[in-house]
Amino acid sequence: ITVSLKKDIDTGVENVKTMIAEYNTIVELLNGKVGEKYDKNFPPLTQEQREAMDTKDIEKWEEKAKVGLLNRDSLLQGILQDMRRSLSDPVDGVFPIAELRKMGIDTSKDYKDGGKLVITDENKLREALEKDPDAVANIFTKKSDTNYSRTMDRDKRQERYSGQGLLHRLSDIINDNISTSVDNNGRPGLLVAKAGLENTRFVSDHQIYDDMKKINTRMDDLERNLYRKESAYYAKFAAMEKAMQSMQNQAASLLSQLGMG
Repeated sequence: ITVSLKKDIDTGVENVKTMIAEYNTIVELLNGKVGEKYDKNFPPLTQEQREAMDTKDIEKWEEKAKVGLLNRDSLLQGILQDMRRSLSDPVDGVFPIAELRKMGIDTSKDYKDGGKLVITDENKLREALEKDPDAVANIFTKKSDTNYSRTMDRDKRQERYSGQGLLHRLSDIINDNISTSVDNNGRPGLLVAKAGLENTRFVSDHQIYDDMKKINTRMDDLERNLYRKESAYYAKFAAMEKAMQSMQNQAASLLSQLGMG
C-alpha cells in the first residue's frame, strides 16, 4: 500500500477567490452609494403631498427620493480609503500589496472598478500556495495577539492593526463603523453615530436625528416669526385703511360744506 500526501491547491485557490469576491462586494456597494446620482425631481414629500397620495405612490416616490442621498458621503469615502490603505500598510514588516502582486493578485487597473482586487495570474497564486501556503494565509487571515475593543487606546489599536491580515483589518474597519458598543468617548461606530440603527438604543440617538430636531425647531421658530410679522403687517394695513377711510370721510364732509359735493 502506497500513501501519498498532496496539498489541496484547488481548495486554496477557491478560498482566495471567495475572499476577494467578498472584498469586492463591499467595495462595489460603497462605491455605488458614493457615486449614486441624486434626482432633483423627487424631493422629500410634504405632509400635504402625502395626504393627496395613496400608500403605493408614496412608497415609490420615497424609494426614488432616497437614490443618491449618500453621494460623496464622507463616512463611506473614509471606509473605502481605510480599505485601500489596509492593502498597502505592512503586516508585521510584510507589505500586503507587494506580496499579493507576487501571488498574481492586484488592484484593478480599471478606474471604474474603484479599487477592486483581481487575480491577474492564477498560476502565480497556485505556485505561492504550493511553495508556502502559510505565508499566503497570513496575508489574509493572520490574527493579532491584541483583541479588538472599542475602548483600545491608539497604541493598542496600531499594534493590533499592524499584526493582522487583510480580513481581520477589514473586520475592524467595519466594526469601527457599525458597532453599537461605545468607545472611550461614549460613541458607537461612526455610521451608527451618524444615522442610528433600528432595534437599538441608537434608533433616535444619532447625529441625523439631532440635526432633524434642530431643523424642526428652526422651522417652528421661523413659522412663529412669520406669524408675528404677518400679524404686525395686518395691523398696519388695518390702521392704514382706517386712516384712509377717515380721510375720505373728512374730504367728503369738506366738499359738502363748500357746496362741491
